[in-house]
Amino acid sequence: MKDILTIGLADTCNNGDISQQRNYAEAVRRGGHVAVVLPYTDRPEICRQMLDTIDVLLLTGGGDLAAWRFGCEPSVFDSEENRDRDSFELMLIEKAWKIKKPIVGICRGMQVINVALGGTLWQDLSFKREANKENPLTFIEHQCPDRKWEGVHNVSISPDSRLASILGLESTMVNSTHHQAVKDLGRDLIPVAFSDDGVIEAIESNVLPIAAVQWHNERLVGEPFDRLFTDIKKWTRG
Repeated sequence: MKDILTIGLADTCNNGDISQQRNYAEAVRRGGHVAVVLPYTDRPEICRQMLDTIDVLLLTGGGDLAAWRFGCEPSVFDSEENRDRDSFELMLIEKAWKIKKPIVGICRGMQVINVALGGTLWQDLSFKREANKENPLTFIEHQCPDRKWEGVHNVSISPDSRLASILGLESTMVNSTHHQAVKDLGRDLIPVAFSDDGVIEAIESNVLPIAAVQWHNERLVGEPFDRLFTDIKKWTRG
């Protein structure tokens, strides 16, 4: 019988996010595991104690990480800062990687992991397109909130990645509801999936037990995406 894992969902520190968290909890349930919410704290010792009670830390989607966290000035594209959430998730990641606790990120979660490990973000994908205007790529619309439950664009997956091994795929259609994206990679992170316009769509680490995707895997119900929750510890190499 497979081990039943306890997956800790970091508190979003937002009123009204219960339905969003239920999507992740349901995906964890489909994977055969148990989801618990880690409530906000600003105390490192409590943060560490909560991490000791779980098997995997799951950082979920949501609003933007504040621009100053990755060295940028605010822009008209930024959503309202959620200072409590930003600081809580960054503290969780710092404590988790120090004790080699497996970490999974989805959408915003992937971006926060990257910044926590010293990486940067495209503050808005229009900035990436502007930077690459001399070598334009296929235009992909990444902000598709009306089609959250279906694939809207293709991603190509590195065949030697854990992601490809678990999905059994080297390309697939994914949903997309983001306007920020990973720019410079954080330490010990490698890109393992890209959209056709060159946006990094998944990262892994061969040093730390970390894996993340830019799309909302919890909304892509059924095979093969449920396997990422079933084999969540294998995915992180934890």
